[in-house]
Amino acid sequence: LSFETEMFVTFSELNFILNELQKRNPEMNVSEMFIEERLDERYIQHFLNASLLKNPTIFLHQNSFATNKKQIRA
Repeated sequence: LSFETEMFVTFSELNFILNELQKRNPEMNVSEMFIEERLDERYIQHFLNASLLKNPTIFLHQNSFATNKKQIRA
């Protein structure tokens, strides 16, 4: 099964994810693919459309992150 999900990550974890995506897609500059959306005068939200990448999948092994991630579907 495949479904959309959200995951909160630390800056270190985000850096790991971006580095892995860049390694798997050396022909593209992943950091330039972010879209910025201003929510209000204080907050800006950033999006990365990974479907534009040739290799958008990375494997998040348990030892990749300092904290364990759990997904609950109800």
